[in-house]
Amino acid sequence: MNKLRLGIFPNMKKENVKNSLPKVLDLCDKAEIEAVLPQRLDYQDRPSYDVCDRASLKQMHMAVSLGGDGTLLQMTRFLAPLKIPVFGVNFGKLGFLAEIELKELPEALSKLTAGEYVLEERSQLQACVWRDGKVLIDAHALNDMVVAKGHFSKLAHLSLKVNGKRSGNYAADGIIMATATGSTAYSLSAGGRLYIPASMLLLLRLSALMRFIQDRF
Repeated sequence: MNKLRLGIFPNMKKENVKNSLPKVLDLCDKAEIEAVLPQRLDYQDRPSYDVCDRASLKQMHMAVSLGGDGTLLQMTRFLAPLKIPVFGVNFGKLGFLAEIELKELPEALSKLTAGEYVLEERSQLQACVWRDGKVLIDAHALNDMVVAKGHFSKLAHLSLKVNGKRSGNYAADGIIMATATGSTAYSLSAGGRLYIPASMLLLLRLSALMRFIQDRF
């Protein structure tokens, strides 16, 4: 049976990630998982990938980010179109999306190799820019999209429709549209609400119910 190939997406700007990477690789080796690393790290004895080369990304069965929520969201930009499952190890502060801590990684890797996990699907956004009847840009995002005024000093006058129905007119610098997954990014920074995806909310409710039962009985 072929080894599970796990893509590693480390945020090397974080000192704690840089220092912990050898430990992560050692844990992968102990779990008999083949780690796939960015080419720029130049680990000659390990397989590598280039985010601009889809063929090199397709060798991964799964992928993990080492960093904060932003690192995970950046990783999904490359892997979501290829339908490669992802998860994150939190080296940041919030850890809303990258929920696993480094100390929990050995158990997580063990469950991966045993197939003891559940895949959770998340909604994405699609944006198209049209001009003279032609599509100039067709982009996808797991987290959020921003329609902004650009480099001009004037306000942008925007009209927003939801499901084909007018929602409102805005004179502003721009509009941020976020999924529940991306509500921790620009939306939260701009004062927007933090939304929990439905499946996560169900797990939280079940956890709260279990605590209630334990406290009661």
